[in-house]
Amino acid sequence: MVSTTLKLAVVGAGVAGAYMMNRLPAGVEAEAFEMRTEKNWYTVCAWGTSQPFIRDMVKQAGFNFDDYVLHKGKKMRVDLGDDELNINLTGLVTYDKHRLTEDMLKGKKVHWGAQVKEANGNLAGFDKVVDATGLQRSLLPKIKDDLVVPSLEYQVKSKKLPYDDFVIKPYPGLCVTGETLVMTNPGTKPIREVRAGDRILTMAGWTDVTKTYNRKHTGEVFEITPYLCDFPVGLTPGHLVWVMDRKSGKVGWKEAQNLRECHGKRSGDYVAMPIPSYPDVHSLRVSDHTKGLLVGEMLYPMGRNQFEAEFAYRQPIKNEIKATPELGEFFGLYISQGNAFHNGIILSNYNPTIMAQMKGLGERLFGIEGKQYVPHQIQFNSTLLRRMFVELFGEGAYNKRIPRIALGFPRDVKLALIRGLFRGEGCRERKGYDFLSYTTKSRGLAIGLWQLLLNVGVVSSVSHSRSSRSFRVRASGRQLEMLGDIFGQLKLAPRVGAPRKYLVRDGVLYFAVRKVHRLEAAERQVYDLETNGSYTTSFVVHNCGYWWYFPLGEGVAHVGAGDIQGRYRYELDDFVKKYDCEVLRRIGRPVRVTPPKFAEPFFDGKVVGVGESIGTVYPMLGEGIIPSMQCVNLFVDHLDDREGYRRAVLDHFAIYAKVYEFIRAKVENRFSLIRMWPTLLSIYWYMRENEKRYGLQTRMSDFYKIATRL
Repeated sequence: MVSTTLKLAVVGAGVAGAYMMNRLPAGVEAEAFEMRTEKNWYTVCAWGTSQPFIRDMVKQAGFNFDDYVLHKGKKMRVDLGDDELNINLTGLVTYDKHRLTEDMLKGKKVHWGAQVKEANGNLAGFDKVVDATGLQRSLLPKIKDDLVVPSLEYQVKSKKLPYDDFVIKPYPGLCVTGETLVMTNPGTKPIREVRAGDRILTMAGWTDVTKTYNRKHTGEVFEITPYLCDFPVGLTPGHLVWVMDRKSGKVGWKEAQNLRECHGKRSGDYVAMPIPSYPDVHSLRVSDHTKGLLVGEMLYPMGRNQFEAEFAYRQPIKNEIKATPELGEFFGLYISQGNAFHNGIILSNYNPTIMAQMKGLGERLFGIEGKQYVPHQIQFNSTLLRRMFVELFGEGAYNKRIPRIALGFPRDVKLALIRGLFRGEGCRERKGYDFLSYTTKSRGLAIGLWQLLLNVGVVSSVSHSRSSRSFRVRASGRQLEMLGDIFGQLKLAPRVGAPRKYLVRDGVLYFAVRKVHRLEAAERQVYDLETNGSYTTSFVVHNCGYWWYFPLGEGVAHVGAGDIQGRYRYELDDFVKKYDCEVLRRIGRPVRVTPPKFAEPFFDGKVVGVGESIGTVYPMLGEGIIPSMQCVNLFVDHLDDREGYRRAVLDHFAIYAKVYEFIRAKVENRFSLIRMWPTLLSIYWYMRENEKRYGLQTRMSDFYKIATRL
């Protein structure tokens, strides 16, 4: 209730400002101030909203919303690559937002082209000033750690538009050269060989690839080689890499073309490798890795008689084998110096002590007698054992690997496996002090050992010798303290301050960039993968953005795309070219997803924030039209009560803070479905109970798929 005439300045003539000019009670004299000229003024966004919900709000301002509707949606198609959702729409429409906002300003006092930078000066005569400037937040203090998502939208016209209703989808970066290695489960693959369904390492753990992409790229490529993992990664200039600034310790995404080499004490960038893990493994079931006939606790090879009846053949082994240090060491010795033959496995070594140890371990673990038909070889005859070892460890020197389940073994078992590996093929090098070195013909084995060492806290390096076509893993210094019993007493390098080439923080290895090499412009095939937002090459890279299509009727649509670093133009340009579109308007505008809870203060002197300037954009959908109007109504209801307005805003938009937590976790590469599940469940029930508000049907299965993919 306004007791006397109130002079109000509304700065910003977007949705919030225009709507407010029509919602103020008698006794309020309002004037609007807009920085753009009337000729250049235009209301941006995709123009989508819920007709049943917004209709009454627009009616309160004296307008009929139905007069402005352009397209009534029936289904929203969500393209997830390997899956497609068709969400029933319950009122989602596009409308002529510009015309409605323009009509709301007709007959009002609007100062066009007014550059308002403070509440005094030309606003000194007003009792109260509303900051409705949206993202600019021109009259309020800047938000600390504000999160905005850059976006670009085209209004296009074409007779060949491919869709007749709403479409959203993630889009790839398409920025990695084909020979770049990706950390898969198990081993590694060039990205051009990765397929949908392959399991790969991401910042959130092991994740399935949902879709692969490739295209031709004409232009420069940056080849990045880190210090501890000598496998170059080829990236187009704008592809994002998760880095830590070596000087400040700040982490975040950075374009490949801006990465800096680490040569000085405090200069350059660290790239990142998530320390790989696996659920706890305390025992192995042989039947999980090979077929056989289970009789009680024993697994038998399976035979068939002339009548095709199955029967238990001779030489059974115990089906469940406990993960013990003995098992770990036997596995390590086999990976280093074993191989499979048609009827079992063979381990070889010229050291009589190690030979005797391998024989004893195998007999105790599997209950099979070790045979020595030729010098320096122990043979275990069992087709079950052969098939299990081939599945776990690969076949042939070039294909050996450490299975990912080894990461889940108890720590003493993992250390025993490492000990077995080094006793088989490792060696000690001395260059003033000791190095432990392991050389193999298998790239997958070298990477696997590097990751296993990292898993137990040993930071080593892995490199490739092109001349000998071999791979070497080396560890030195204090990293050897837990491995010293492999070769006896070791001479360790002296500890000199903090490591210069790496550090470990929050389960991630950050290690220095050694070389950034710019390759000349040429036509190349480049690739990308659709996952949960990142994947690991020699280090972590980003993988996708977000794309939308909103029809406006009569062959016109809004097509937009964006992500946290703004790598989106090529996606829209490809669409324009493919469907022969005329671009009517290009609109580049970030969207604030910081919610009101983290957008305070709402006040500064006589200035009051309303709408997007105080974070009223629903982060899950990037939708701000209805929230801005709702915020205006809260302001009008509390014209004389600042604290009441503040509390009302925080209460009404409380769910936005939960959505923000989810979005922030995605952006910062710390999303975990288990940890975030209570938050996601709250968001789901909120949207389920407010289907009319959002104009679309909310189902748990659809929500889960979208939330975990985007």
